[in-house]
Amino acid sequence: MAWTKAKLDRYIKECRGQGEGANYIPWVKINEFSSKGRATRIHGIKTNRIHHLHSDNQLRAFLLFEWSDKIIDIRESYPLLDLREVVDKNEDLKLDKYMDRLY
Repeated sequence: MAWTKAKLDRYIKECRGQGEGANYIPWVKINEFSSKGRATRIHGIKTNRIHHLHSDNQLRAFLLFEWSDKIIDIRESYPLLDLREVVDKNEDLKLDKYMDRLY
């Protein structure tokens, strides 16, 4: 499914990428696109919800955060809706890595 304005509006309406703790809804869930790598759903003790992790590296980071006493909340897959506004020189960014591709 290609990325569209309607899809963006639907995600925002569903409050994806918003909330805290058990009320946080990830921007992208692992069942929404195919992966060539390993994806993991894991229950978080700190947050009391299922985390949708898209790689082994995300899982490793999650486990470090989960067992750290300094971390109080974990929010994976949140949107960078204002990325181009925040970055001064965005013509050099390689953002195609983060865009939907049709295969």
